[in-house]
Amino acid sequence: MSHHSQPEDSYTDKVKVTEHAHGQIDLAENIHSDSTLVLKYSGPLCYARVREVHVDAASVVNIVIRTKDRVSVQIASSEPLLMFYIVLKGDLQYVTGKYVAHTTRFHYNLLYQPSLEQDFVLEKDRQYVLLAIHFQPTALQQWAGLHPLYSHFLEQAARHESSALFQQARSASQALVYAALNLFRRTSVFDLKIMRQVALLNVLRHAVMPLFEPPAATHPDLRPSDLEKVHTARAYIFDHLDEGISVRMLARVAGLNERKLKLGFRTMYQTTVGGFLREERMLRALALLKEKKMPVARVAAAVGYRHAPNFSDAFRRHFGHPPTLCSEISRL
Repeated sequence: MSHHSQPEDSYTDKVKVTEHAHGQIDLAENIHSDSTLVLKYSGPLCYARVREVHVDAASVVNIVIRTKDRVSVQIASSEPLLMFYIVLKGDLQYVTGKYVAHTTRFHYNLLYQPSLEQDFVLEKDRQYVLLAIHFQPTALQQWAGLHPLYSHFLEQAARHESSALFQQARSASQALVYAALNLFRRTSVFDLKIMRQVALLNVLRHAVMPLFEPPAATHPDLRPSDLEKVHTARAYIFDHLDEGISVRMLARVAGLNERKLKLGFRTMYQTTVGGFLREERMLRALALLKEKKMPVARVAAAVGYRHAPNFSDAFRRHFGHPPTLCSEISRL
């Protein structure tokens, strides 16, 4: 298969699969020669796309799959993998021995596997988005003394023992989600490489942050199942920022009563539902103004404001300057 060289700071859609009933994507052939990853699938895919970009001593892979029916997928590698992953869309079911486990949206982990052969089950008519960062060991060894648990993780990896930084996948902070998304955002050619280097450092920084935090806040009125439902409400906000969202609607979507939903946001995110929603809308608006160079009126509609003046007032209160200033800076 012929390869076309790409500039170091660019990416392309390396793999596209449409209406295939079964098959295999060999990432060593389609992504880059150093990769040993293979993506196998059995069942009708509507669409699959794999993007890859190199950032320093890491390879970042973004996988998007849309299913037509229930699909079995296997990700395999014959070589050791030192990898960070985060699920950006969809709830992944994976088979471990006789059991089926789950990794829900906006959860992540950092793991080492001497070799990999992991089976996943993808449900009918769903979209799944997974971002994985394959590190060279030197990229993580420079932080070896960061924390005893982090050092233990690296020591196990050096002995070629299967290990994970956290016993279970952790819920990603808003900052970690945005840092991961920045790895594939386009911006001007001149600062693209630097932006991705910064984004990679931010991913690592926010990924290890829970090691230094006190135990997660809990509340006697919130059960583990309630906390998962609060995560569902948070994910709904990310996907529907252009719509009118109320506490009553979120409670119905999550399957919680309003009191528990409000309590869950205060406990888990240290803010109110309305405060969380405003923060997300402003961050999305800032990205659209600076990166997409969209007009203010279109940005206002994209983040759920029916009237542009109301959006401009909210933006000024949040950032201390009007949204038009972002557009002027982007044109420089």
